[in-house]
Amino acid sequence: MVGALCRVVTGDAQVTRAFYTDDDVNVITYQRPVPLTGIGLGALRNDLAERMMPLELQPIPRHKRRTAGALWATYEEAHPRILGALLDLAAAVWADLPHAAADLAERPRLADFAELLHALDRVTGWHSLAAFNGAQDALNDAVLDGHPVAGALRDWTGSSAFPAGGWQGTMAELHRLLGSDGRSLADGWPKTPAVLSARIRQVAPALRARGIHVARTSGSNKNGKVWGVTVTPPS
Repeated sequence: MVGALCRVVTGDAQVTRAFYTDDDVNVITYQRPVPLTGIGLGALRNDLAERMMPLELQPIPRHKRRTAGALWATYEEAHPRILGALLDLAAAVWADLPHAAADLAERPRLADFAELLHALDRVTGWHSLAAFNGAQDALNDAVLDGHPVAGALRDWTGSSAFPAGGWQGTMAELHRLLGSDGRSLADGWPKTPAVLSARIRQVAPALRARGIHVARTSGSNKNGKVWGVTVTPPS
């Protein structure tokens, strides 16, 4: 499900064979925003978090609540002005987009969306791109909080027990080290070094955003390939 949401937001295609033919194919391409609603985020996967723009809605005070009929009547009255303003804004943003794209130094995972936000800020004086980047930062923390391996790496690299110059060793040694404080008994903890390696790769972008880098080195010893864990100030 998460993979499907990521593909829809970023863009994908479905290829099927055309009916009653041997060589023709039908290609359906799609790319759409997907609204999701919920009370809590829960445990987020990193690939989905990088494609999200969270909005927290505030409760409506009792004295401002309206019936559906009153709400739609107000909307119908304001609809022409809303549509006209949105079209004027869209035209201004599209006209400025080439200049905004050339002016943008860094881009997040949703690079095209970031260029649109930057153009919107240039036209309106808003700070929508900064708000998006700030939301991404908060979502990154949510990913780390909901991922046991990422949380263990964050706690270890932030403690006095982590070597100042970084750590090197096999994945089996890292597995024993991270699980030495009882985490290995918790539900969801990887039971083998191979599973630990897969979990680290899964959450690697969120770790890198916090300056934690886990990568295989060119060396090896009698126990297997050597991995390195280093910490640098996040950019």
